[in-house]
Amino acid sequence: MKIAPGWLEKSLVVSAFPAFLAGFAIVAGLSKLGIDEVLTFFISMPILLFGWYYFVGWLIEHLLDRRARLKDIPLKLG
Repeated sequence: MKIAPGWLEKSLVVSAFPAFLAGFAIVAGLSKLGIDEVLTFFISMPILLFGWYYFVGWLIEHLLDRRARLKDIPLKLG
């Protein structure tokens, strides 16, 4: 039986692509040392996903706050 991923799964992979790349590097690196790949994946991915989405949320909040502060600055005419 084949089950195709839905839009939710696809959007998670696309939006968290940098975290998945970092996870792949960690899993590949630790597998060369003899550490189980599945265990490494299950431990590292929640941490990486949390960190990535925390960073993205912080970045969006920072940009919106900066944009709001720029609107509050009065224009000087000389």
